[in-house]
Amino acid sequence: MADKKMTQLEELGSLLTSTDIMHIVTDPTNNPVNRKGSIADIFGNLNHETTTSESGGKTFVSQQMTVYSGVTYTGNLATSFVKTLAAPTSNTSIPAIYGQKTNLTVSGAQGWFTGDVIGHEIVFDMTESVTDTRFQTASHQYGLKILMDDSAENRAASPTAFICLNDKIDNTLLSNDDLDAAAVTTLMEIGDRNGEYVKLTQNAHLFQAGNALVAENMNSHTIFTSSGDVAKIKIKINENDYYLLATSNNHAAYAALQAP
Repeated sequence: MADKKMTQLEELGSLLTSTDIMHIVTDPTNNPVNRKGSIADIFGNLNHETTTSESGGKTFVSQQMTVYSGVTYTGNLATSFVKTLAAPTSNTSIPAIYGQKTNLTVSGAQGWFTGDVIGHEIVFDMTESVTDTRFQTASHQYGLKILMDDSAENRAASPTAFICLNDKIDNTLLSNDDLDAAAVTTLMEIGDRNGEYVKLTQNAHLFQAGNALVAENMNSHTIFTSSGDVAKIKIKINENDYYLLATSNNHAAYAALQAP
């Protein structure tokens, strides 16, 4: 192989495995040394410490896939795909398993955070005047979709929930933790403190005067109310619209869903 250029080597294609090796030069600026590393070791141990020269921002891993015009695509397109497969053929103990895990750790008493601190942000940018006519009947647009699948169509156990919200204040999680001053204060925030409200129509506000969700003429959007302080959050179940009633602390709580 020594007499071949890189461009003359055989294409690897999809045959890459975690035990394949790559050429690595360690400490290239001060003391460069040629070494090798397996794909698993390299991509499983990426570490980076930011410096003062990165004060303008740093993205450690960046990916972009561009969809070009005049090309016929089949199947789904995704910038990245992560799959964890648990299919043991013998008795195997698995304490916990994740399809994907994100961990943002904020610690210490010396940091000043001038902006929001967010564990995971999803941005779906729907722009450039794309119109309803460009989305066919089978197309729905979601910011986040969670699909509990049963690919073999033989599910024998029920998943616990679509979403779990858990505030682990300490290691005890006893009943008296509901009095903990550092507990999460709100289940969900619609719109945020920076004024980036859910885009409503006409005279609409969120948590007006510190009371319930209040909006006017909102029957086609996220929040709808027909009278007074009784607010409704619009949801869709099996293609039918329903409204989850929400009230302020000064009004009776509603537990049932109402059809539109």
